[in-house]
Amino acid sequence: MSVNRQYRMYRFLYSICRFIAGICCRLQTVGRENIPEGGALVCANHSHWCDPFLLAFALTKKVHLHLVAKKELFHNKLLNYLIRKIGSFPVDRSSADITAVRTVVRYLKDGSKVGIFPEGTRTMEDGAVEAKVGAVRMAEMAGVPVVPVYIPRKKRLFGRITVVIGKPFHVNTEHRHLKQEDYQRLTDQMMEQITLLGGTV
Repeated sequence: MSVNRQYRMYRFLYSICRFIAGICCRLQTVGRENIPEGGALVCANHSHWCDPFLLAFALTKKVHLHLVAKKELFHNKLLNYLIRKIGSFPVDRSSADITAVRTVVRYLKDGSKVGIFPEGTRTMEDGAVEAKVGAVRMAEMAGVPVVPVYIPRKKRLFGRITVVIGKPFHVNTEHRHLKQEDYQRLTDQMMEQITLLGGTV
């Protein structure tokens, strides 16, 4: 399926889901001016199954967000069909998924936005799990900025949900060879930035 056809399907499903979400809660986004032109890896914290939708809504329908989704979701035939139709793809969280990495880097180099949750699982507390370094590695490989995004971990039906988009930054500004511990440090710093964004609302 071509990117244009994926985007048409994405916008169609986006409109339906956004309408439903508007009934269930009051959505607000801070920092949309921080969304850069061209390719970028959008990284957010993760606590609820609705977070991918909230991330997409924060970026608006004008941005075709390709989401990295856990492979288990693709075991369901309907979800498998819909997720692939909108240009999102699976990742095997239990191993180094080279296919997923190549797909992310290809989308980023083509100028697309890719959304990922570095924590790798849902958690209700900041810093409860060590975020995976794959996100910053892929951003570096593609030469694109990381956009940190905070999504409230606690959500109430019919309550207000404010998503905060932070300023983009490049992973390796010194263009030096990084070691594993460097990637982990940068990943931890990224997650700290995301947590700090939550303190602005």
